[in-house]
Amino acid sequence: MIRSPLTFAAAIFVATAAISPVQAQPPATDAVASVAQTLADSTLAAVKVESPTERQRLLREAAKPVMDMDKMSRGVLAYAGIKVPANREAEVLDQLVGYLGDRITREIERIKPERATIGAVEVESEREALVPMALVGVKDSIDIEWHFRKQDEGWRIVDGEVSGSLLTVYFGQRLSRHARGVDQLVDYLRSQQERSQTAARY
Repeated sequence: MIRSPLTFAAAIFVATAAISPVQAQPPATDAVASVAQTLADSTLAAVKVESPTERQRLLREAAKPVMDMDKMSRGVLAYAGIKVPANREAEVLDQLVGYLGDRITREIERIKPERATIGAVEVESEREALVPMALVGVKDSIDIEWHFRKQDEGWRIVDGEVSGSLLTVYFGQRLSRHARGVDQLVDYLRSQQERSQTAARY
């Protein structure tokens, strides 16, 4: 029996509607959740290391393939309103990536998370998704919503939101108070890095 195009279309619609919610989820959901889980697992493993210098190194290594620190740094500069000339861009970004990595690492070390919980992935578009993550320690915890963006190499974190504030906004505000130009910014970032390196030895 030959069915009309309308009947055939209706049959396809019914069959599609019968697919379970898990099967109907966008393919991005699993990919983003996998990246978030990798970050959580690597972070928890790194925190257990006794040596402070090795622990910080491993925390940074855990973030490298997952977090686009270059993109985040550019967001911080944009919010701070600091314009960097092309011939100094590499220098400034290198210092800023180190600064952001240090601040995020120190916050994780402060919490000393013993478990990490990942919430439901919210796919906002073909190239953007949000993933809530809770890092829970004995005495404190932190809830952060990671902002993912799909890039050529896969899904990566380009920002995060803590207590209603984006990391790029928070750090942008801090830097705008300490630096009015590129030279002042670089001096400030270097001084912060030196202080962190000195503290890490003790």
